[in-house]
Amino acid sequence: MITIKMIATDSNGTSTDISKYVGDVEVSGSIKESTRTLTFKALRADVDKSFEAYNLNLGDRISCTEIFEEGGSKKFFEGVVWSKSTKDNDVAIDVTCYDKSIYLNKNEPKTQAFANKTADDVARNVIGSLGLSVGELAKTRKFSYNLRGLTGYDAIMAAYTKDSEKTGKKYKLVDIDGKINVYEAGKEHPIVLEELNEAKVGKLLDTSYKESLDELVNEVKAIEDKKKDKKKKASIDAKSQRRFGKIQKVLKGDSTGVSGLMKGAKQEIEVSCIGDWDMVAGKSIELKSSIISGKFYIESDSHKLDDAVHTVDLKLTSELEMDKKGESSKK
Repeated sequence: MITIKMIATDSNGTSTDISKYVGDVEVSGSIKESTRTLTFKALRADVDKSFEAYNLNLGDRISCTEIFEEGGSKKFFEGVVWSKSTKDNDVAIDVTCYDKSIYLNKNEPKTQAFANKTADDVARNVIGSLGLSVGELAKTRKFSYNLRGLTGYDAIMAAYTKDSEKTGKKYKLVDIDGKINVYEAGKEHPIVLEELNEAKVGKLLDTSYKESLDELVNEVKAIEDKKKDKKKKASIDAKSQRRFGKIQKVLKGDSTGVSGLMKGAKQEIEVSCIGDWDMVAGKSIELKSSIISGKFYIESDSHKLDDAVHTVDLKLTSELEMDKKGESSKK
């Protein structure tokens, strides 16, 4: 039995426990998205006079916690009611909530150019200037950035993209308990996904598999002198070329970013399993199934709860992705 406690808090600070009115709870996220999304159905208080009167308004803060049978609890979402809809013959309202990182997507920061700053300096400035709370921020080297006209989220990710192109590291922005964090992606989840008889976390329910050469890059050349168009071979994967043929990219200017351009054949796996709340986009996880095994990265996750079990649909990939953003071309 899964027990969820859902609290709605309005703009006046009045909190209401709406747990008994909600169902079809789903939480999802993606490596390419800034926010995590909560959707659920809430029974309309006006369709049955036996219901206690309650209001659920746009902008209300939502906090969701799973209460464990063996004791303890886990807060799995904190955010804002962003949209709601219903029909005259429906008994429920469809509600969509986003975590607080949505405000980074909807606002442009005041400071839009930075000189000799780290990406975490940029993130700290942007997050603070928009009235949000700063969590842990991955540290980088110093660069200069033109972020004019970019949203807060795009500005932060553009700053971290600049470091990623030099180091090959991948970064993910995430809201944790109302604080904005940026961490280096790829941290491994301790559970192994496998075909089990016992209904416990990690039990595979369904698996599908695809592989392709669509994103393959096995040779990179750098043009150090743009005027002379002088090429310098920077990186090559001879084994990949013998197997798949040559797929080349040319990098203009500084050649230190070649490591981030090389890519192998991409494997994509979709699994459904019994899950936990730490199976989220940006992490890695080990898979052992009858059709494919190995360590893969979580590209997207969708958690569903019913009375009996917590299931999650995961899209896994062999290539660790990042939501890369470019600097502004505005002066």
